[in-house]
Amino acid sequence: MDLSATSHTHRHCLWRRLASAVSPALLLALGACSTQAQMANEANEKASPKVYTQVAAGNTHACALVSDGTVVCWGWNKHGQLGNGATYDRGDGNSLSGMFLYGLREATGQPGDGSSLPVAVSGLSGATAISAGGDQTCALLKDDAVMCWGGSPLRGVSNVPVAIKGLMGAVTAISVGGGHACALLGSGGVQCWGANDYGQLGIGAYNHWWVAIDQGETASGQPGNGRTTESNTPMSVTGLAGAATAISTGSVHTCALIKGGTVQCWGLNDSGQLGNGTTTDLTWRERGSSIISSTPATVVGLKGATAISKTCALLSGGAVQCWGGDSSTPVTVTGLTDATAASAAEATAISVGGGHRCAVLSDGTAKCWGSGGYGQLGNGAFNDSKTPVTVTGLTGATAISLGQYFSCALRRDGSIWCWGRNYQGELGDGSYPANRSTAASVRNCCH
Repeated sequence: MDLSATSHTHRHCLWRRLASAVSPALLLALGACSTQAQMANEANEKASPKVYTQVAAGNTHACALVSDGTVVCWGWNKHGQLGNGATYDRGDGNSLSGMFLYGLREATGQPGDGSSLPVAVSGLSGATAISAGGDQTCALLKDDAVMCWGGSPLRGVSNVPVAIKGLMGAVTAISVGGGHACALLGSGGVQCWGANDYGQLGIGAYNHWWVAIDQGETASGQPGNGRTTESNTPMSVTGLAGAATAISTGSVHTCALIKGGTVQCWGLNDSGQLGNGTTTDLTWRERGSSIISSTPATVVGLKGATAISKTCALLSGGAVQCWGGDSSTPVTVTGLTDATAASAAEATAISVGGGHRCAVLSDGTAKCWGSGGYGQLGNGAFNDSKTPVTVTGLTGATAISLGQYFSCALRRDGSIWCWGRNYQGELGDGSYPANRSTAASVRNCCH
């Protein structure tokens, strides 16, 4: 019988007759099953509480992937990088009330500039990985879609996630740079989109005004001499020496780990960040286009790499090599482990920030080196260090991600601990604007 064709009264009578024909014992059994199922669900939730599974730091904000596939962010929100549907104001007492820049507070006239505690990214679920860089963040979803939010030189400001269209195949990893982003495909190929003024998209073309003028080209917005500018649509990187297995984007350069353990980089090379040994001491105008490589260049002498972060590589034996700044070719980082110890810890994860670098060791500790004026080295001081120093108060670390002047680590228990600059609430514990030189826990979003 088609119950939808009967009147409301007739349908009500039919349902009453059907209900009266059902055994009371069966109804009790069904009710018991429903109660048991509800109790089982509640027990599962208590047995497997939501925890953080990944942390990603941008310039002045950070985001965390939660075990249920959602994402939370904290810190500066001027460009919508928290992804919560707002710019500046979060709408509660945890909003920041002014921009702190280099220790000076600058009133913005807005009710709030971000959040010093984690807030949920609007409308996002099913995330499996995240990456943050500059003022933007991207998430890879379980259906291979990529969603991004925050400030982009091309897309402008988007304070909620928007889909990236044009990716050619299954995406296995993502990486966000200063004004561009890249996706690693299951095929081993790489696609990038966004700013391309220094060739960071790796498409064999670029456009920058001073290069165009030096070469007698137009600076009126036309590419000139066949060069291509930015792209909102993902474009395939050309010239990779083999299948890529990992990618990492810097501010204006990009690197790919190639199957077999070599690394290739492309983009701006003014401080040796491509690792190919070609940086000179000439001025920008004297060097012209020689400081740019818009196609992949092989990092000299690097072998056996298993992971990369901007200008550092983790090697199969647990050593770390870095390039850029003082050296345009890879140099082994010394002082990460105690060679005299009976069982020396090895590096298991690395990350590169604005002027500092950190490594997680196999014993769950972390060491950092480089710029430390904001406490970003985590050793209880506000000083630089050329050699690795141990992060105070951090144990059980499994991963690490560095912002411009702050650092965050993920622990085995699913918590995130941060240290360093906190003018925009980058540390995520509600304690802004005080910088911190030792590790402390980010407020848990999920309990």
